[in-house]
Amino acid sequence: MMTRQHAKDHLKKRGWSQRRAAKHLGVSQEHLNRVLSGERKSIRLLSSIATIPASPTPYHHTGFARKGAK
Repeated sequence: MMTRQHAKDHLKKRGWSQRRAAKHLGVSQEHLNRVLSGERKSIRLLSSIATIPASPTPYHHTGFARKGAK
């Protein structure tokens, strides 16, 4: 089973923001945030995060990547 910290790292490595990942996973951003922060427990959601593919438009700490951005 994936831990909360592994799930956060997995999303970051795959280029997902919490907002976009929540939409992709079919949950609210608030629910995803609460699961990742430990306020709520959801084995189903953590399992879904483990299977999330790489984002087609990766998120970076400076914002969403733009086409042609260097």
